[in-house]
Amino acid sequence: MLKRIVSGIMLILLFVSMLTLAFNIKPVKATTITVPDNYPTIQEAINHADDRDTVFVKAATYNENVILNVSISLIGEARETTIIDVRGIGNPLEITANKTIVSGFTFSYGGTGIAMTNSHNNIIKNNILRKNSRGIGGPFYTNTILENNTVMENDYGIDFGHLSGPSSKNNTAKNNEIYSNTNAGIYVSASEGNNSIVGNRIHDNAFGIVLDHTQQNGVSGNLITDNTYGIYMRNAIQDTIEQNLLQNNVVGIHLEGSNGNNIFHNNFAGNTVQVEGASYNTWDDDYPSGGNYWSDYSGQDLCNSPDQNITGSDGIGDSIYRIDADNIDRYPLMHEYPIPEFPSITTLVIAMTITATAVIIGKRKFRLRQKT
Repeated sequence: MLKRIVSGIMLILLFVSMLTLAFNIKPVKATTITVPDNYPTIQEAINHADDRDTVFVKAATYNENVILNVSISLIGEARETTIIDVRGIGNPLEITANKTIVSGFTFSYGGTGIAMTNSHNNIIKNNILRKNSRGIGGPFYTNTILENNTVMENDYGIDFGHLSGPSSKNNTAKNNEIYSNTNAGIYVSASEGNNSIVGNRIHDNAFGIVLDHTQQNGVSGNLITDNTYGIYMRNAIQDTIEQNLLQNNVVGIHLEGSNGNNIFHNNFAGNTVQVEGASYNTWDDDYPSGGNYWSDYSGQDLCNSPDQNITGSDGIGDSIYRIDADNIDRYPLMHEYPIPEFPSITTLVIAMTITATAVIIGKRKFRLRQKT
């Protein structure tokens, strides 16, 4: 059996070699270009890079406007000390290519720290975006992952599109810390939907998350605390808000012309106003799944049925939580709903690799047992 496998591999290699000779095909090898060792500026390095190459930037402060127009990995040595600072002129980084990876930088004092223009399928991770008009944004980008970034002291933190431009959709903002932005931590506008905002820590902003003229987005597993508005929804429809902690905000959720949203399994704790505004939404996931936890709910839990006629506790309040005349949580939770922790992409890859390795080893051991 082993001889047959080896013979098959050798035949495949021989066939590939013959094709290479016949068509003069030269295999493409990705290379690493180092700044400033190979080129003195980041832009010069990018200009000499090909798809799949890596531009590695050593720790220093670079005062240049960088345009990333090739599908490469742009990697800084350390995000605290590898800094692109444009001193208030233009954008530190503009991405016009697809399938790029940007990691390990501080982008500061620009219009938009990382601006994406008709750019798709990017991974932006482990960066610091600070003191820009917008931390991350652009008129149109899709299928992009924004992960493990620190977004602070900008006017807007992460911007998923504008009312006046095309929609940015199918993006994910995950495991970021977003704070001290003077307007919105995360701003989603005019989007066709399917943007995911998951597992972020969003605090001390004027608006934690803004959903403005948007639909079918998911907001889950976020810690949204100490903002003026936790979540601000204006003409937002069919969005799902679940498993978030909304705590110590002036207003937990503001609703304005925002109907048909599903808002349940959240913890509303210690907000000055839990919910304000007039809209029509769903506030629970039926019985026994339940609704939201409200720190100012004064009801009791003495019965274990929504009909309130069977004695026993079921973790759901016996009376409704009234938000306003048109909105009620029929099954308010007596205890805080557990907020999930979302693993990073790196953690998922490691876990999948370990699992796959374990499966392979297990199969080999099983075959050995069968042979013996």
